[in-house]
Amino acid sequence: MQDLNKLDLNLLRLLKALVDTGSTKAAALKLGISQASASRGLTQLKAAFGNQLFVRQAHGMQASELALSLARAIEQMLEPVSLALQQYHEFDASQYSAPISLLVDPYLLEEQGGRLVSQLHQRYPKAPLNLLHLTEQSYEGFTKGEFDYLICDNDTELAQSLFCEPLYQEPMQILARKGHPSLGANNCWSDLAELPVVHLPEPWLSSRHHYVEREYQKHKLQPNVVLETHSLTAGLELLANSDAILFASRSTCLLRSDIDTFALPSVSEDFSTVEVFGGFLQRRRNHPFYQHLHLSIAEILTGD
Repeated sequence: MQDLNKLDLNLLRLLKALVDTGSTKAAALKLGISQASASRGLTQLKAAFGNQLFVRQAHGMQASELALSLARAIEQMLEPVSLALQQYHEFDASQYSAPISLLVDPYLLEEQGGRLVSQLHQRYPKAPLNLLHLTEQSYEGFTKGEFDYLICDNDTELAQSLFCEPLYQEPMQILARKGHPSLGANNCWSDLAELPVVHLPEPWLSSRHHYVEREYQKHKLQPNVVLETHSLTAGLELLANSDAILFASRSTCLLRSDIDTFALPSVSEDFSTVEVFGGFLQRRRNHPFYQHLHLSIAEILTGD
């Protein structure tokens, strides 16, 4: 008997078809191959398992006990493979039960975490959800396939092994308490010069190091930073109870009803917009679950 490690998987499928049909012609039709290919395969099977694998009769072939046993084993072996292929091509979100893990920029997680949890739970009701902060350590795990999906802003520096697409875009705005005495529909840098500023330090992987300070310096100003925090909740609390301002998007403003947005003065292009991206590993691009997850998150975050 030949080494099974060298046996072509297609020969096992042929053996099963020969047992089921009893002839090389019928087996070839079942597998969509030529009869000549089926005959050559039969020769290889006999070389591997012995000449008595099939016994020729007047009307076809009779499978030996070995052939029947092998056919049953092949059916049991191929069943989980067929099931995996079926699940791959016929993805059903309502029945998906594996954990779904998302890495999210910490500010975006505060903004969008509630919406993501509620709507992902509706779309994948049987799947446990994990929403975690994007950090240096978790990002490394993401590149190794330990997490399913990443949500970050346009300034996050990502590896080429990731497939990312824009999810939504918002203009950068000034956030401050409603009825702020120094802000209105039209603002200029002289209006902002003395106002206290809440600064959100950039998460790891961001290229916008002190981006607020850089923008102020372009206008020959220095920001009066009174609070630096990774917590949107803390930052918005100070805004609500002082004349401090924060540079962020409207999604941040929606976290509190006593906070309003005000127009930016003239700013550089890279400061004017917040763009949010989502993605996963390139090697997963053709997998229906990741395609479905990507579309679901885009719909959730854009409200479509």
